[in-house]
Amino acid sequence: MINGCGTVDVNFIVNVEPEQVKMNNVSEDIIISSVSVLPNPTTDHINFSFEAKTENTYSIEILDLNGALIYELNGNSNAATNTVKIDLAKLNLTNGYYFINLKIKDNVIHKSFIISK
Repeated sequence: MINGCGTVDVNFIVNVEPEQVKMNNVSEDIIISSVSVLPNPTTDHINFSFEAKTENTYSIEILDLNGALIYELNGNSNAATNTVKIDLAKLNLTNGYYFINLKIKDNVIHKSFIISK
């Protein structure tokens, strides 16, 4: 059918069989929760805490505003609250805004923090 704008309106009907639609169980996919970076802003250190639902290996990355990797730490999480203290003074970072990423399996959590000396 041609509408008043000179274009054609087309309607489609799609029939989907119920057995073809698969949904992921969301509760199984969520393995990280309650992520925090404290204190924020900070002067010389951060406590990076996260709740892991299962034991897994993890990677923590600190990046500058340009996305350059400044620091990386690999470890093993417990199925509980995990806290990692990172001594920023040893990294000789200047005042500014930084990103911190937590990677566990295929999950990535992005946070940020500010250094203000």
